[in-house]
Amino acid sequence: MASRRLLVASLATLRAARGFLPHASRRRHVALRAEDYIESTTNALVKRFKRCHRKKHRDAENVVLVEGRAFVAEVLARGDDVEAVLVADDVSLDAALLARAKRFARAPDFVLKAASTTESPQGCVALVARPSLAFPAAPDFLLALDGVQDPGNVGALIRTAAAAGVDGVVLVGACADAFNPKTIRGSAGAALRVPLAAEDSWAAAAPRLAELNVA
Repeated sequence: MASRRLLVASLATLRAARGFLPHASRRRHVALRAEDYIESTTNALVKRFKRCHRKKHRDAENVVLVEGRAFVAEVLARGDDVEAVLVADDVSLDAALLARAKRFARAPDFVLKAASTTESPQGCVALVARPSLAFPAAPDFLLALDGVQDPGNVGALIRTAAAAGVDGVVLVGACADAFNPKTIRGSAGAALRVPLAAEDSWAAAAPRLAELNVA
């Protein structure tokens, strides 16, 4: 039987995980109708984005908040279920990609900032249905994160593991939310491409790991 690897990362192992994977996207301006332009932070769609800054609302709606032109273009190109996209006035995106979103609109920068969790949302934010990716039946390489509470660190580890060909990531204990916007940014979008599971403790994780034949 082929050997299987389980890599466990805890707070003490984080300092070695650094780096960034750049993204690029092709751009083309999209002309929108007047009713697709949002000028107020009190608009219903903007309010929905703002609600989804909080985990309880993302969980209730089963969505993730994706920020940045490159990451939004990636989820659209991959065919993810994109519920809404908000694009800044001066940002261009491929019309064919934007057509895949259920709704998209343009807005000035101050509206984008209100909809985003960052001061510099890089011109684009989206609400995307939360992915539910299945673990392979017999994974060769899993990463387990043990109590890693900083979402940026969780994202960096997921990104590094994805680049190394990980089959899935298990978050154990008091780990940061894998779908926190900061985690997604830190993972360079890998948190949306890799199978993920969260368990309250190693005792709770044991049945899942046993099912995957990982000791």
